[in-house]
Amino acid sequence: MFETTQIFGIPVYKIRIDPGSYDKKDIISTIEKNYNIGPRNPKNGFRNSDIHMSYADQNNEKYEKVNYEKLKDVYKNVFQNFIDEFQFNYIKNLQYDFDIVNYTASKNNDSFMETHNHLDECNFSCVHYLQLNENHAQTNFENTNIFAKYFKYIYKSFFKIIDSKSILNSFMFENLTLSVSENDMIIFPSVTEHNIPKQNFITDKLRITVVTNLNLKSK
Repeated sequence: MFETTQIFGIPVYKIRIDPGSYDKKDIISTIEKNYNIGPRNPKNGFRNSDIHMSYADQNNEKYEKVNYEKLKDVYKNVFQNFIDEFQFNYIKNLQYDFDIVNYTASKNNDSFMETHNHLDECNFSCVHYLQLNENHAQTNFENTNIFAKYFKYIYKSFFKIIDSKSILNSFMFENLTLSVSENDMIIFPSVTEHNIPKQNFITDKLRITVVTNLNLKSK
């Protein structure tokens, strides 16, 4: 069910969310309405970016609340399957809780997100690509292994011929962009540094993601 890979030695799990299993069009419609009201980035943690995001602004009455109830039911099954499919050592009666903490909406090259992690908020970060096309920026992961910045200098000839897009070679590079499609969800340890780079194209279609924090706990 889950496609599993490793980036820089860090596990990343990917699964497709059935768009017909919840009210996707209604959620997108609400987010589009909010986007058209104007910028929504009260925390201002991303300098010079006009990315529209609901984080830390969930109770702002200027914007319509997104009804995630049907989507939450879908997520419950996804996260339960995540726990069931991957054995976490000898822990029995493993449980979880989750919180949809943000949506992001963007469509131009001034809408980006600087490198960050969710380390102090959860065990795993989850990004659901609700709306995405080939011109939208993909999530970029940063390699925090200390040796990553030296490979291109130490092994110059070898570095020139290796495939920089291969997941298996990612440990040798300072960053990697994971290929995802609309309706994908990725789950990765919250310590993982990631960002949304500036887009090369301006599109009429919003890039929309829903971000969830997932915590695991024993009974």
